[in-house]
Amino acid sequence: MGYNNSEKFFRIYNGGHSQINFSQISADFTVGFDGDFVEHYEHTKSYIQKRVQLLKQVLLNIGIDEYYFFGLTYNIHLDIGRDNPFKYINKLLGDSFTDRSNLYEVMQRITSVEEDKFFINQQISTFKEYQNNGINVPTLMSFLNSKLIQEGVSVSLDVNNRFAFLDNGTNTSMSEFDCELNKIFDLIERTLQHLEA
Repeated sequence: MGYNNSEKFFRIYNGGHSQINFSQISADFTVGFDGDFVEHYEHTKSYIQKRVQLLKQVLLNIGIDEYYFFGLTYNIHLDIGRDNPFKYINKLLGDSFTDRSNLYEVMQRITSVEEDKFFINQQISTFKEYQNNGINVPTLMSFLNSKLIQEGVSVSLDVNNRFAFLDNGTNTSMSEFDCELNKIFDLIERTLQHLEA
């Protein structure tokens, strides 16, 4: 299937940049957000919902009436204000590393199952971004030639209905797609609320 021109199905709007890739067994829809979208979850949700409906229509038009599973992944930086990233993440994850003053980064992955159908995968970690101020070996950052410009807490949140497929091996009808998409957004929103320390 040769759908290489994503703009045929998705207009590029200020704040969202979409790309779709089809293979023989999957369709991947990727969005990068900037501008006001970065700080407004509802804008990102609306953007995704509209374009996923276009993707769904394309799949129906080419005769796809069932699917194995699908999901959404959000990669975000939490707004931690002026908090130290380690103190903030300590509030989220508990006191398991309170006495470790030499920590450089922290990462925890948690997977849970909802309604015997949905996986909720969340990875919480600290991050540091450096600006290169000199010539370095490619892909190797030097502390001497780089300046720390930002640090904080990031979350990768992946919610999908793959558990149901793995558990019973049955496909899902496209007629259930909208209901499952709404449930996935509900689970994303509930999980994000718990991440506000």
